[in-house]
Amino acid sequence: MITLVAAAALARPARPLRRGLLALSLTALAAACGPDAPPRDPSGDVVNYRCEDGTEFSTTFKASSPVIELAIGGATFTLTQVPSDLGIAYSDGRMTLSILREHATLVGGPAGELDLCKDVDEEELFD
Repeated sequence: MITLVAAAALARPARPLRRGLLALSLTALAAACGPDAPPRDPSGDVVNYRCEDGTEFSTTFKASSPVIELAIGGATFTLTQVPSDLGIAYSDGRMTLSILREHATLVGGPAGELDLCKDVDEEELFD
């Protein structure tokens, strides 16, 4: 794909400076996507949440997967992405995790309904 973009860009008349910037940009893009790019963490991205009542849980998101793992109270649950009117939602048929930006709500989980949960890596919600 990079070759097609480069060929299309070079086929049009361009000023030498633009052509040089394009070549530099394509080289940087190829280097970032090439075999020397750092490998993705195979365990996925972990987000830790703390709720207004002090309950904490974490989610592990896998790249390109509609499935997450939710850990709460020493137990781990597998939830699958489900349709949502707002934000994104995951469910296992009993509990549903709804996420909108850095806020989350967990309904039907082992700790009951958890609302006003926030990604602990974001600015504190309950200051």
